[in-house]
Amino acid sequence: VPEALDFLDAVWRLAFGKERRLIRPSNFGEAAGLAIGCETHAEFESRVSDLADALDKFNVPDDLLPTSTTGRALDGSLNRLAACLNHQVGVDRDAVESAVGTLQRIRGLRHTTQHSGMGDAQPRILRELGLGGLVPEWSELWDALRAQAVEALLALRTEIRRLVDPT
Repeated sequence: VPEALDFLDAVWRLAFGKERRLIRPSNFGEAAGLAIGCETHAEFESRVSDLADALDKFNVPDDLLPTSTTGRALDGSLNRLAACLNHQVGVDRDAVESAVGTLQRIRGLRHTTQHSGMGDAQPRILRELGLGGLVPEWSELWDALRAQAVEALLALRTEIRRLVDPT
């Protein structure tokens, strides 16, 4: 996951300017949490939280958003990313929506573990991600979730790459 995030950030800076980072981790512990496995439910919750934190730190400046969003707040880093990319010529909007949707579901898992009353949403989200059949073997579930995240990040990278090299 850290490598996929780095790769996405590098392509983003090629498309939108080398000084405009999409991703800036706040600490090394967060990045390390994305790279290591887990064995327990508590560790799984911690890793999901690390991944959600990384996704929340995507920075899409207002000037990259379509003018239709100017003057009103567009909440959520993933919503801002989707709005920015869907506004670009040559980007596959279906691919962007699918990838962002996957990341939003992954991010939503944090709420199922950290907010009371949301625990029953976890099985639904895991089914939507195609992971509903996994028995809570936490290491396998975390690996499968990371694979989904990497796939979505690489799909976004591919669409951003179209802005740099449209062929």
